[in-house]
Order: sequence, then C-alpha cells, then structure tokens
Amino acid sequence: MAPRRSGLRAAGLALLLAFAACGGDAPPLLWEVQSDAGAPVSLLGTYHFGLSARADLPPAVWRHLERAALFLNEADTRFVDARLLLPQAALPAGQRLDELLSPAAFGELLRLLEPFPASQLATLRPWLIGSLLTARLIAPQEAIDLSLLTAAERAGKQLRSFETPEEQVAMLNRLPLDEALPALEQQLADTEQLRRELEARIAAYRRGDAQALSELDFAPGTESYEILLHQRNLAWLPQLEALLQGSEVAFVAVGISHVLGPEGLLALLSARGYAVRRVGSRD
Repeated sequence: MAPRRSGLRAAGLALLLAFAACGGDAPPLLWEVQSDAGAPVSLLGTYHFGLSARADLPPAVWRHLERAALFLNEADTRFVDARLLLPQAALPAGQRLDELLSPAAFGELLRLLEPFPASQLATLRPWLIGSLLTARLIAPQEAIDLSLLTAAERAGKQLRSFETPEEQVAMLNRLPLDEALPALEQQLADTEQLRRELEARIAAYRRGDAQALSELDFAPGTESYEILLHQRNLAWLPQLEALLQGSEVAFVAVGISHVLGPEGLLALLSARGYAVRRVGSRD
C-alpha cells in the first residue's frame, strides 16, 4: 500500500495538475513499460532547454506522476554551485580555447557570451561552452527535469537519481576534444543555424513528434555518442529492470535522446521482453 500523503502535499500536486490542464492536446513523449509481474514504469523523455513543465507537458504526464510512488531522474542538480562547476569543467593544463578555435570562432564566442571574460572562457571545455551558448540563444526556462523533481518532492514521493552531478561532470569531461572542437567551430560559424536547430527540437517536443526528434539527434558511431548516450543507457538498464520487477509504481524522467533510437531505453527494454506502449493524451 502506498504511504498516505499529507493534505498539503496532495494539494500541491493537485494544483500542478490544474495548471497542466491549460496545456495543449499534443501526445506526451511518455511511455509505459510493464513486466509480467511487477509494477509499471512511466518513462518520460525530457528536453533540458527552452521548455516549461507547466506550459509544455500535457496533463497525462502529471497524472502518471501523481500515480507513482517513486521518481527517478538523471541527477539531482538542485544544490550544484555554479561557481564550483567552472574549475571542474576546465580544459587540461596547457590547453586554451582561444588557441584551439579559430580567431573568428573565438571572437564570435566572446560576442555571444559577453560579459564573460575572455580569460575565463578560454579555460572551459566545449561541453560547458555549448550549454552556455544554448542558454543565450534560447529563452531560458526552468528545466522540465527540475520542475518534475520539485513536484515529486512536494508530493512526498521517493526520490532517486541514476547519477550524481559529480559523475555527470566527470562523464562530460571524457568527451573527446577532436569531436567537440569541430562541432563547436561549426556552431560558432553559423549561430543562426544553431538557433534554428534548437528551435526545431523544441517545436518537435511541443507537438510530441518522436520521429522528428529521432531524426534531429546526432547519430550513433561517434565516441561522444557512446559516452553521452549508449554507455549510460546500458548502465541505467539494471536499475530500470529492478523497478519493473518491484511492487512500487515508478516515474522516470530522462533526456529524450536516451529514450528514442535503436539503442535507446525503449528499444533496450523491448528487446528484453518488456511490454512498451506510448501513453495517449487522455491516459
């Protein structure tokens, strides 16, 4: 039997459900995974930039969250101090971004990320630069993942994460510079194209277009793909299978890139014999 929630916690989630009712009728990027004997797992693909949980998540998402006893996401980043992140994301000693990028690309970076000092930007790895660029090009919103985590906590649900923030930084620091630098150079050469690509992803997410998101994402075959997606999916799989064999209903929220594709979580779970169905807008 699920633990009783306090009236305040239940009211908090009910309020979020009421807000969500204002959203559109697009099908959610939400799937229900079921084993023969265990409780179902709701698996939501999220997007980390430019979307609002309140405005962009259909009501079905909030209904599935309300039914769950446990909430699981990639990492709990609520208490990360951004000031401590900068030295952790520094390039190796002896390497500087103003020397690794072309003068034109580094000049465009300075223009876009003003007032960050050049001396600081020159020390940062491309993955953090990419996040800063995205935040400048796309109107910032509270991350969907964080909004869901906050709602789950207020509703008294168990909270778990696949990774710690420290583990995520260590993983991102493993991304090869010989792949990251050309990609960053290309992005800085045409920032309007980068903006259009980001806006296309956001639009596809809002209309629940899983096919378009699969086509917009980067393809398998690179070391970055292996580190960012494939290896992590394989590492998360045993925890998902444990939930599927358990008795508690779980709600899992991870980046949509982890969910879709031939090596995404849906494909991996389906290959192991679990029943997978996409949740409809009225489920």
